[in-house]
Amino acid sequence: MPKGKKRYRSNLLLYRLRLKFSQKEVVALLEERSVQLLSRYESGLCRPNLGAAVKLAAIYCVPMDFLFQQELAKAQKRIRILKGRCKSTALKKEGSCRKY
Repeated sequence: MPKGKKRYRSNLLLYRLRLKFSQKEVVALLEERSVQLLSRYESGLCRPNLGAAVKLAAIYCVPMDFLFQQELAKAQKRIRILKGRCKSTALKKEGSCRKY
């Protein structure tokens, strides 16, 4: 992996291995043509789009947030920080804060 390349954390590989699916089997259920994309998802080189994430959750029989716990936690932390920067309590409640 090139230095500085961001990787995304997920539990995709963990759940696939727990269910003893091969990458080819999952790719077939995703209705994709190549295992390369699934490999990139599992290694964290790219994130699945919403449609693929929903299918993966259905394939592995788990809620989507189980598959992407680390990413969800990171997003929640960032949102808490941004909400804390909001000046108005009304804005905090609505979640419509300006970008800082």
